[in-house]
Amino acid sequence: MKSKWDRLASTQARDAHENCMPQRIGTRYLTSTGVAVLFNNNPYKRYQVARAKEFEALAEQLQAAGIEKLGYAEYPKHGHQAGYTYAAIFRCTEEEEYLILEMARGLFATMIPMSDGA
Repeated sequence: MKSKWDRLASTQARDAHENCMPQRIGTRYLTSTGVAVLFNNNPYKRYQVARAKEFEALAEQLQAAGIEKLGYAEYPKHGHQAGYTYAAIFRCTEEEEYLILEMARGLFATMIPMSDGA
């Protein structure tokens, strides 16, 4: 059974996929729940392992900074675009949201050469 945070991540992944497609990576802060959402619309078609490694490294860096990952989901679930977008939920202050995005962008930049820009 999915946690409420995984369900929220699922909703956010779908929204990012449908409404934020030109943006490869981004965050938003949900003041009602006190969490940040990180989304990624770059599946690295030619190097699919890169995104998983990128996210794992990011989650470790954020944990070390005291920012806890609460949930994660990918969208869509099926079809040729399965997993194209992910969203992750992190407990943090509104002021810490920038840290999530900056760390993610830093890792994103290091992974692009590995993935041939795809």
